[in-house]
Amino acid sequence: MQDLYNNFNGVGVNGPTYGSPGYNGAGACLWLNQAASQSASINSTFVNMAYTSFTLEVWMYANTLHNNNPYTDNAVFGQFQQNILDHSLYIVIRNQRIYFGFFADDVSGTQESDDHASCFRALTIGTNNVNAPNNYFDGCLDSIAYFGRAKNATEVLDDATNVAYLSFDDNSLLDSGPLLINGTGTSYSYTSLGRVNAALTLSGSSSYIQITGLRRLGTSGWPYSVAIWIKPTSSSGGTIMHLSSGTAGTGSWCIPIMGFTSAGQIAINSWSGGNVVLTGPIVSLNSWTHVAATYSSSNGERLYVNGAQYGSSSSTYTFSASSVPMTITLGNSLSGIGYCATGTIQMGQYSGSLDEFRVYARELTASEVYSLAHP
Repeated sequence: MQDLYNNFNGVGVNGPTYGSPGYNGAGACLWLNQAASQSASINSTFVNMAYTSFTLEVWMYANTLHNNNPYTDNAVFGQFQQNILDHSLYIVIRNQRIYFGFFADDVSGTQESDDHASCFRALTIGTNNVNAPNNYFDGCLDSIAYFGRAKNATEVLDDATNVAYLSFDDNSLLDSGPLLINGTGTSYSYTSLGRVNAALTLSGSSSYIQITGLRRLGTSGWPYSVAIWIKPTSSSGGTIMHLSSGTAGTGSWCIPIMGFTSAGQIAINSWSGGNVVLTGPIVSLNSWTHVAATYSSSNGERLYVNGAQYGSSSSTYTFSASSVPMTITLGNSLSGIGYCATGTIQMGQYSGSLDEFRVYARELTASEVYSLAHP
């Protein structure tokens, strides 16, 4: 259980195992068996949260939840000194609500507390001293993160819903988002003349970039948003973003979700038993244009060009997904050409530069899209 930064390494208690893949579709998560009283502890270097601001984050997948006495708690974190006011930090799921406190002052939901812990002990994961030993977590925990400051609501929302952010800066396909879903690709190059710092250029007949393991895009009805800067050298057809259940651009589920029509118009596409298509304007060649697509079951699909809403679906609908983690391919539909339902997008190779590619597991607001289009 090695910390990414090698500062707060953990040890397992009673033999916890790992489940694969983790939340980000890669790597693994920490699998804890409640019946075996499994947990983990960070005690080689204490995480000092005494009288200071901090943020703890985790992705949780509960296999079962205690809901009846004497088994009422499902512990996530703990840091115990004494069972007196403000000397025992705990985060638990109780009656399917998340509680957080420092003993005798816990809060739930979106309430706030000004109290601070005054303990300096091992940080436990999957158990704590509240209602022990009947409080072990049962399931998988992933992407556990500690920050030595209190993040604001906007930052926490971004951590929870920013699926991937490839800036293409520093000549890399590294994900600058919280899930570290790094890209892979072929026949691409970098340019220093990006819209924001560096950018990526696709020019070959089989050029593309890919990110995989996108769980939320495989979940029916789940809201999503995608955004990107494009600088095309040709717009007579071409795929900007292709969504598929297989990495070859095909599989049991596949459609291009952003691209050009044969007339050079920007278009986006979704699925609800058939293509849900929005067609926008013709974009200028050799200049930067920001394009975003958002979806929610209450608002349907929306197309934004340079921060302004260009159109929306004529009615609301439920996005019909594949039920498996998905792959987004930038710049190409690969073997999906002639195989996948296409709508008005003429699938093929995109030629030009791309910058600031983002995927969210929520519907961005109009003001948020505007901010992305005006960096």
